[in-house]
Amino acid sequence: MEKSIVKKEENNLVADNQSGFEALLGRAIDGKVDVAIIERMLAVYKDIKASKAKESYDRSMAEFQRVCPVINKNRAVKDKNGDVRYHFAPLESIVKQVGPLIADNGFSYAIKILNDEKGMTAVCRITHTQGHSEESPFFVPIGSEAYMTDVQKYGARSTFAKRYAFCNAFGILTGDEDSDAVEVGKEKTVKSEKPKKETYFTQAETMIKNAKSVEFLISLQEKIKESGKFNPEEKTKLHKQINEKAKTIK
Repeated sequence: MEKSIVKKEENNLVADNQSGFEALLGRAIDGKVDVAIIERMLAVYKDIKASKAKESYDRSMAEFQRVCPVINKNRAVKDKNGDVRYHFAPLESIVKQVGPLIADNGFSYAIKILNDEKGMTAVCRITHTQGHSEESPFFVPIGSEAYMTDVQKYGARSTFAKRYAFCNAFGILTGDEDSDAVEVGKEKTVKSEKPKKETYFTQAETMIKNAKSVEFLISLQEKIKESGKFNPEEKTKLHKQINEKAKTIK
């Protein structure tokens, strides 16, 4: 008898979560439903709500990835002689380009900075309108940039960490070379030393590594397949990595 009541109330909650749950509470107040059943139904209700929220999050993120453009790094940083040291896409420029897409897909975000003796971690928290949230951290170690003051060092690391935490959280690709990473956490000792470049391939590898849903991987795979930024060998390697990553996601 009790099982049939629970099953009936579960169906009611699936059909009309909020009103069904409120009706159940009303019946409990009237003494028609046992408190133990109410507790079980509350647990079921929370599980259903969380599952549906995660599904909505994944669908919206996949759609965002489908329409999100590759961001060009159009800001140049010059040395004392006026020579260009590197190019990068500032966070405000990225947000300006993808902000409407983020809002259209029901997302909001917040970035916080955590500091310890080893360095700085920026954490980007994405929240969907249906209630599901996920976080993406990005760590930057303490460096010894001789040409920067302490305030400049902190500002550079904070800006860099926030930008990467944000891009990794949403799976945003940036174009051209990414040389500003060398300026954070590493002292430039040889004037002629060329900064290490982060390619489209390494950016894609990072996003695959940080992927948290199969839907996101499918969207990324389609984007890689249609992109002209990857050669056939790179596409094959990324395809393999996506398949391996998908096996680890439940």
